[in-house]
Amino acid sequence: MSKLRDRILQADDIGSEIVEIPAWNVKVEVRSLTAGEQMELLKKCRKPDGELNNDSLPIETLLTVCYDPETGEKLFDPADRDALRNKSASAYGLLLQAANRAAGFTTESEVVSGLDETPTDVSSST
Repeated sequence: MSKLRDRILQADDIGSEIVEIPAWNVKVEVRSLTAGEQMELLKKCRKPDGELNNDSLPIETLLTVCYDPETGEKLFDPADRDALRNKSASAYGLLLQAANRAAGFTTESEVVSGLDETPTDVSSST
């Protein structure tokens, strides 16, 4: 097999960022999406007509990318959707901004609009 192929497949390319959420007095690890996670996320957030559901995409993204920095375990599960929607918009926004950065997106809206395209940069920040 190709040495280049081996280097690509062995690369540790999943970036993460520790985000301080002052309103909650906690730190959250936000990890970049794997290609498989991105595909599953898009599948979950499609309307029956195939269009992206912009209402569910941000919350589903947070369910996918947020981890406990101490244990490495997923932070939220699907049962937390409604509770997260009732949390501070500024705290929610901090996590969403970090999710955009981890995915290589450059603006807040790209978590919605940019998932249909390949991220431009997925460099590791760990």
